[in-house]
Amino acid sequence: MSPEGRQERDRGHTRGTPLRASFFVSCLLLTASLAGCAASTLRRAPEIPHTVSFNTHAYERLSLKALRGKVVMLFFWSAGDVGCRKAIVHVNRLRAAFRPKGLEVIGVHSPNWESFEKSAHYVFENLQACGIAFPVIMDIDNRIKAAYGSLMVPSVFLVDRNGFIRAQYGGVLDYHSIETTLDQLLTEDGRPAPERLFVPTGETTEKKRFKLYEEGRKGY
Repeated sequence: MSPEGRQERDRGHTRGTPLRASFFVSCLLLTASLAGCAASTLRRAPEIPHTVSFNTHAYERLSLKALRGKVVMLFFWSAGDVGCRKAIVHVNRLRAAFRPKGLEVIGVHSPNWESFEKSAHYVFENLQACGIAFPVIMDIDNRIKAAYGSLMVPSVFLVDRNGFIRAQYGGVLDYHSIETTLDQLLTEDGRPAPERLFVPTGETTEKKRFKLYEEGRKGY
């Protein structure tokens, strides 16, 4: 190759290098932007302000901000609802299995229409009767319930370690699905998952929900 050809080749390489670097940087920025968009679609869990609470002696301050770094299950319930009392049994099981892995369960007592459900004494009696050991806060005016858009009890919201809502369930709760989601949230940082509690029966979701609904009606 002539000296003139080599000089032209070297100039071409010099011109191409900044373009390739610029393209590489653009790809990195696009990837980061897409990741940021995915995160922005998640909803930040509203805080849970309260003045009356139970089983909070082990917590210096009970708030979602103080529990950042933990996976939180918010369990909306009403002491006068039979379906909620049945759900507490399963919530207790999930808490026992997943708490060592980083799960915190917070009960949010949201009264229905009955005025007696707003009584702290009534709620406390039901805590003891149902064997509830997890913290429970009283949402007397249903403001927390409204902030979450929860229109029925029982309802469950799963909040990840960064404070974002990752799943929600209402009415007839699908405990296998809840457990699967907890597995995912608790192992996102590489921690091993506990043994399964709820095994799918092979029934369709519709049949399972109808069966659970009928079982819940037996208490009335």
